[in-house]
Amino acid sequence: MIQLLDNENEVYITVDTRTFFAKAQPQTAAAALPTKARLRKYMGGKPWQPWGDDNIWPAQVRKLLSKSPEALICLDVLCSYTYGNGLGVYEQSVQNNKKVKIPVYDEKQWEWLRQVNAQNYCVKSITDYWTLANTWTQMIPSRDRKSVATVRVLDAPYGRMGKWDETKVGIPDFYISGAWETMPTDAYIDSLPLTDMWGLAEMMAGKTNRFMYQGYSYTPGEAFYHEHPWHAMVRNGTLELAGKLPEIRKRMIDNSMFIKYHVRVEASYWETAYGERWTACKTSAERMAIKQEFYQMIEQKLIGSANAFKTIFSEKKTSERDGKEINLITIERVETDSGKEASFWQDIMASTASIFVGFGTPPPLIGPVLSDTKSRGGGSDINESKNTLVSRLVMHRDNILEPLDRAMRYNGLLKPTQVLGFEDTLLTTLDVNPNGQVNVAA
Repeated sequence: MIQLLDNENEVYITVDTRTFFAKAQPQTAAAALPTKARLRKYMGGKPWQPWGDDNIWPAQVRKLLSKSPEALICLDVLCSYTYGNGLGVYEQSVQNNKKVKIPVYDEKQWEWLRQVNAQNYCVKSITDYWTLANTWTQMIPSRDRKSVATVRVLDAPYGRMGKWDETKVGIPDFYISGAWETMPTDAYIDSLPLTDMWGLAEMMAGKTNRFMYQGYSYTPGEAFYHEHPWHAMVRNGTLELAGKLPEIRKRMIDNSMFIKYHVRVEASYWETAYGERWTACKTSAERMAIKQEFYQMIEQKLIGSANAFKTIFSEKKTSERDGKEINLITIERVETDSGKEASFWQDIMASTASIFVGFGTPPPLIGPVLSDTKSRGGGSDINESKNTLVSRLVMHRDNILEPLDRAMRYNGLLKPTQVLGFEDTLLTTLDVNPNGQVNVAA
């Protein structure tokens, strides 16, 4: 039970939200790994529409993302630049044939936004939107049903759309559970009415004390769960490959043998160099101790920056029989074959570049300069990339804010000339500009 402020009557009301939080069904060994046959039987005749072929699309996306830091940072960039400096209300007008938005402050507007914890609402909605392309907003009417008392975000993986209803020409119901991955029973699934921008007034005039509102990134021809272009990387294996490449790299290092030098010592060297000390050895262990002493001495002369460009001396003698030179110690540098390794690193770079392209996030905003994408990292490049990205966010920001916008307009808190929007983050250039000229991209 929670208490909410009714803006119309300025009194506190009590709303029952016991079913808002997703129920988690206790996991059993039998439900841990459902087979395809069990899934088909389980989903048959259910009133909700499965999300993905096996109804666990959100979990699949989350699992693949968790193994790709490149994908996660791309998502973080999209979310961060979408949120910018936070939510604001703007007066929209036209000046000198240009659209102008001026921030405004209205005490009633901001009181309602504080009441619904709009900052938390925006963060969750943005994250769900860019991760799964769908957002679920719960709306609760005031006691007199004249206004939307509050809105809150349900974690997207917990939600499922109901089946299409021909008689109502739409999807009337929404289902909530925290156990979709383990095929929950009806006892662990809650349902709420579902509405959209066209049915909000009808729902507010009804009797239900809470209902769901869907937000999404529109996919043509999709009535249930929409997707982003980057979701193609889930289907075509790009993210799966990105997660496997570090594993291959780890195995390559764990199973590799690295040899820098090969020191060959002629058998006659030991007696020549160590004389009586060598001939006095009575066991192989004593002779091995002499050899280890010598090996360590050579190694200490070869490795480390302190020994760079030093001279290495080796023993040699001339054969008395044929006069040929015999090298008692031969030091050779071993050239390792890096061909396969080089090809592997190209795969890593290509995978990273594919992820950047898939998410549409310019590399300068992320940090690294990738040679194969010809990216640059100067201040102007960062600003240009930021402006390009922000220009593409306009439509997505409107999609994300639509449920909040509809609720405020229903409450009469937004004038026709006012809009909700996110304030952009302003970046300063790091480039030197000695002539004072500014280049403006057309």
